[in-house]
This record gives sequence, structure tokens and C-alpha cells, in this order.
Amino acid sequence: MHILFNLIKNAVYYAQSNPRGAVKVFTGFYRGRPAIVVTDTGRGIPDAIRSKIFDRFFTTTEAGQGAGIGLSFCKMVMEGIGGEIVCDSREGEYTTFRLLFPDAS
Repeated sequence: MHILFNLIKNAVYYAQSNPRGAVKVFTGFYRGRPAIVVTDTGRGIPDAIRSKIFDRFFTTTEAGQGAGIGLSFCKMVMEGIGGEIVCDSREGEYTTFRLLFPDAS
């Protein structure tokens, strides 16, 4: 629940930067694993910082808007349950986070 809240909150925050910004949340399978996907059409994540987004206390938000612990928390929890969180982004176009869950069978 907290992971989804954080991803959707972030998506809404960044989608606001685009006059046609949108947020989509859907479920399905990715790489054969159950997945929840959150996509926004905000400003995207620059290649230069994408490797840092899951680092604790790393943030790109304005002062007072975030502490930089949300994505690191998401990663810690997903790995703790045997899952994974994957980010795909194109600067100026979109950001997608995929929560990949362990197979329940």
C-alpha cells in the first residue's frame, strides 16, 4: 500500500509539469512476473541521475517537497519480499515504474 501511494504521489507531482500530464496505473505481467505499473507523462528522469533515484536521501524536488526516502523505501520493501522495482524513463516524455512480484505458484 505504501509503495503504491509513494509511486502515485510522485507520478501526480511530476505529471503536473506537463499541460497534458497523465498518470496511468495498471496490472499485468512483465518478464513473466505479476506486475503493477505506474506511468506518468511528466518531465522524465535525465539519464545522468537515473542510477541514483533509489539512493536514500536523493531527491530532485524543491526544498520542503520531499526527503528522498520514498523510492529507496520502495526498493527495500520490494526486495524484502523477493520482488523488484524497475524504472524506465525518457527525459521530457515519461517515467514508468514496474513493481515485479515473486511468482505466487
